[in-house]
Amino acid sequence: MEILITGATGVLGKRITKHLAKIHDVAGLTRTKSGADMLHTLNARAYIGNIRDKAFVFDMVNSFKPTIIIHQVTDLKHLSSQDNATIRKIGTQHIVAASLAYHVEKLISQSISWAYEAGKETATEDTPLDLAADFPRKTTIDGILALEKATQQLAQHVILRYGTLYGEDTWYAKNGDIHQQFLDGTAKVSHGITNFIHIQDAVAAAILAISLPTGIYNIVDDEPACGPIWAPYYAKQLNGDSNTISYLSKNPWERAVSNAVYKQNGGKLAFNSWREGMKDL
Repeated sequence: MEILITGATGVLGKRITKHLAKIHDVAGLTRTKSGADMLHTLNARAYIGNIRDKAFVFDMVNSFKPTIIIHQVTDLKHLSSQDNATIRKIGTQHIVAASLAYHVEKLISQSISWAYEAGKETATEDTPLDLAADFPRKTTIDGILALEKATQQLAQHVILRYGTLYGEDTWYAKNGDIHQQFLDGTAKVSHGITNFIHIQDAVAAAILAISLPTGIYNIVDDEPACGPIWAPYYAKQLNGDSNTISYLSKNPWERAVSNAVYKQNGGKLAFNSWREGMKDL
């Protein structure tokens, strides 16, 4: 099977590529020669270019002729929600247009699980997105909405609404931004609920999505947790001082999210709770 992965050198993308390239013909999109070199070491083909360039995207899809595209592109280099929303809108539009033009069978797209509207009940895939959000959150919601609507233009599609990633190479890992804040005593944590997902389980979800039925899936662990619960535990794993954590007011949209649909369709977790996964950080 021919599988094209966008964002193939990112935290998730490189792990997905490494696994799938062992059994499939895989190509990855990257913006740099060093990224291409990495893909080659993973036994994958490499396309160097910019997903914002529509002509390039069409040429890439026409050249490789993928059966499936796993769409993992984000733009977090400058921590700009506007940049990330823009690439989700424009990049996904280009991928979808090329997919329809060249008969890609299935599109799997990365989304997020913290885009639901405010509420006290556990959110499911049927819970509306936070369309009434104010700025700056509205920027993120608009980007997600555009990505998901575009993805749904393909008859066969899977949208993975990931929780907050933690584990190797994430912000919570050694030398990551959040890891360092906890060590420096500058951590600021919301009283609201976070739905975590270990990077190993996030990768497994993208791989399983190849065979999942068309639909939307929340990819989160089994234990949603408010800041005063998970943050001291995390600090303890780092031998940090939990007394230095500053707690911020809860946002109304910070709510528990259910992974029941994912599990009903064969999804499994290596780390059912962040308590297990954070022991290894």
